[in-house]
Amino acid sequence: MSPEKGVRPLFLARLNAIIDAEAAARAGWTPIDLAHAFLDGGARFLQLRAKLLAGAAFLDVASAIVERARSAGAIVIVNDRADIARLAGADGVHVGQEDLAPRAVRAVVGDDAVVGFSTHTVEQLARALEEPVSYVAIGPVFPTATKATGYEAIGLDRVVDASRRAARGGN
Repeated sequence: MSPEKGVRPLFLARLNAIIDAEAAARAGWTPIDLAHAFLDGGARFLQLRAKLLAGAAFLDVASAIVERARSAGAIVIVNDRADIARLAGADGVHVGQEDLAPRAVRAVVGDDAVVGFSTHTVEQLARALEEPVSYVAIGPVFPTATKATGYEAIGLDRVVDASRRAARGGN
């Protein structure tokens, strides 16, 4: 990853939890109650996914989770929506290939925010490592029925290769 302005070291908590609003609802949880349970259980890095929530509702949920997370000393990352992340005071944003590019995300959330970027191919990884990102995700590693990515599983060898590329700065 490039050592540009806007790329800061990422604090990695021991327990990272993904709050998927739709999956939570299927299990009978609200995203806010699930966030509280994760925080009470020791999670200190929460990633909020809410693909189907309207903007105002998403902002309300994100703001409530950020407020509770702050009191627990936790980081909150919002998926896909730089505007919601900024307005809610979240620590950052995780975007995918069809969302705003990381440079555009930086224009919204600022240089100190955490910006993560999903990749699925060698070419996407190479481009991602030229962006002002805090971290890059690659996958799916294994076949999954829980999330339709449109991409084949990459396997562990590709993860090892991605790690090596990232350590070298993308080469």
